[in-house]
Amino acid sequence: CYARKVDAMTGEVVWTTSFSIYTSIGGSVDGGILASPILGKEGTTMEGLIIYTVCSVIKDDGKTTSMLVALDKEDGHVVWQIDLYEDIPDDSGWTPSSPAAVYTEDGRGYIVQCLFKGTIKLIRVDGATTDGATVVDSINVSEELGTDEPNSFEATPAVFGNTIVVGSRSGHFFFLTIG
Repeated sequence: CYARKVDAMTGEVVWTTSFSIYTSIGGSVDGGILASPILGKEGTTMEGLIIYTVCSVIKDDGKTTSMLVALDKEDGHVVWQIDLYEDIPDDSGWTPSSPAAVYTEDGRGYIVQCLFKGTIKLIRVDGATTDGATVVDSINVSEELGTDEPNSFEATPAVFGNTIVVGSRSGHFFFLTIG
């Protein structure tokens, strides 16, 4: 799949960045960029970045995962990336949920990313360096509630102040406090 920057006035493709993803012919779910990106806010640690969730990325071992990928908005090169399923064994890595940006008063940027089988991650963005992002907190709502219900997330989380609100496919809404 491809992320592209297109000049809106001319239609010229300014840059293209490609990702190797899993697709199925006549199968159930394909990968790619299924979610809306974040355009980093000026004056913050996300300035100059476009941040995508790319799902079903094919890894070197042939397995798939979802990646949170920051591209430089000027030339499209990959600045940093995080394997969202690195710490979640035996999962296909399909995540259609869009990331949500959260900013502190001093300009530090965070990303809330919801995953398909009930995990919500909070990621601190430290800027446009190769190690520019770190998962600072993670919770699996199903495990936390002690249920086998998957509570899969496809919705984009909404953030109000320090509260995250997101609905799951199981019909539940979750409210989490950042603090």
